[in-house]
Amino acid sequence: MITMKDDLHIIGVDMGYGNMKTANCHFPTGLTVYDSDPAFKGDVLQLGDTYYKVGEGRKPFIANKTVDNDFYIMTLAAVAMECKANNVHDGNIHLAVGIPVSWIKEQREQLRTYIMQQKKLNFVFNGEKYKLTVKGCHIFPQGYPALIDRLNEMEGLNMLADIGNGTMNVLLLSRTKVDERKCYTEKLGVEQYKIAAKNAVMDKFGKQIDICVIEEFIRNGKAHIPDQYNDVLASEAERYAAKLMDTLYKYDYDPDFMTLYVVGGGHCLLKRYGKYDENKTVFVEDICAAAKGFETAASIKLKSE
Repeated sequence: MITMKDDLHIIGVDMGYGNMKTANCHFPTGLTVYDSDPAFKGDVLQLGDTYYKVGEGRKPFIANKTVDNDFYIMTLAAVAMECKANNVHDGNIHLAVGIPVSWIKEQREQLRTYIMQQKKLNFVFNGEKYKLTVKGCHIFPQGYPALIDRLNEMEGLNMLADIGNGTMNVLLLSRTKVDERKCYTEKLGVEQYKIAAKNAVMDKFGKQIDICVIEEFIRNGKAHIPDQYNDVLASEAERYAAKLMDTLYKYDYDPDFMTLYVVGGGHCLLKRYGKYDENKTVFVEDICAAAKGFETAASIKLKSE
């Protein structure tokens, strides 16, 4: 959260297909609806007479996040978490979110309307009341804001690979300027690795492996399972990392002439299992980097208006 001089609180929300992130908080992208307060503990948003437990279940990939109200509810929960972290329960807020770069022209205004569907917010989150007014919303291209604190170090040609759960966004930059003719979105997010890994375990051992075990492997490089299963997950990770690099080369990546910046939750798979020039590859490991970048970019825009 960035608080402006007029007590306007800027809150960046990275609405990922794998995780919802703010500058200080994150939770898995998913929610379950209840008619009454859930019996088991969790992060619960109460809106009217309906209860939403966020971080439970998994939201399937959808190219347009506005087709239902799930991402809106999860955004409210993310806002509440960030407000709690900053001891804010009422006041004016300005939201800053992102959208895959290839879809931004088509979906920007639709997403803005979606995010601002209610300007007066009154809800309860984890037993605490929030009364907020949404004063505005900025929509930014996904990925680029995660580099906002590194722009001063960037020289020459650079390529950005934002590897999320649903998509990989690729941007070519001349120093820090994005070449809009060379911005691409591929459905090559980490979910594709999870599917391939799950199928590989079934094919080799005839067993179902839970997604949470695969996610543990992604985070740590090894899961608490026998080595033969970890070996299969690692083999699939190598194949997935190779696909990522092949895609970058398809879009004119050349390590002789450019530095590669990798952001997003999938960076760890490429870092561990990919083949790349270590001297010309920068991994941004902060899962909240994009949300922080959204806030900084929005504050700059608001100051100039």
